[in-house]
Amino acid sequence: MPDSTPIDHIAELRRRLQRAYRGGEHPEEIPWFPLKKFRGQRRYFQKLSRDAQQLKLDLAEDSWYHLWHWHPDMPGYSNLRYRFLRAHLQHLFQAFENVLHQSAAAPRDFQTWIYINTRDFSRNALYFHMPPAPQKHFPIRITGAEPATRIPAYLLNFLENTPYHCITSVPSAGREYFIYAPGHGLPLHPGNLR
Repeated sequence: MPDSTPIDHIAELRRRLQRAYRGGEHPEEIPWFPLKKFRGQRRYFQKLSRDAQQLKLDLAEDSWYHLWHWHPDMPGYSNLRYRFLRAHLQHLFQAFENVLHQSAAAPRDFQTWIYINTRDFSRNALYFHMPPAPQKHFPIRITGAEPATRIPAYLLNFLENTPYHCITSVPSAGREYFIYAPGHGLPLHPGNLR
């Protein structure tokens, strides 16, 4: 049975989120998505494409990025429909390729990966980590991770015929996927996972 996503239960989640908005609080277990209609989609995705292409890292010797990350979908449109999710993932992978290309000339060790949260797609992000001091919170290790054997179809389309590796962990908040490019920076896992 495939993992459940917010898109599969959107009617119930919308009712719960409306009640939470009226109460003035936002429980963590409810994914974030807009309650209004998604207007101006063409302009929105054109701007997102420009942002992904123009993402620029400063990789000077004294620069540092402590768990720097970029969320392509802050409003939470990916939680509404699979076509919005696919479009946001396309721009997320485009930004990842841009960062991989730039980081090839990085003067120090670094880590970069894509984070996918199956319970709230607005949390999907591209991470770049290069700390100010060599041993301070570096490298990041995902403990309890295992090779992803069951990858959802919406994500598998972006991983087929690529050199990227995918590992997964299952915390209490739902399944999480971590995608990285071997040979580009230090790995996220402590063992010999693929």
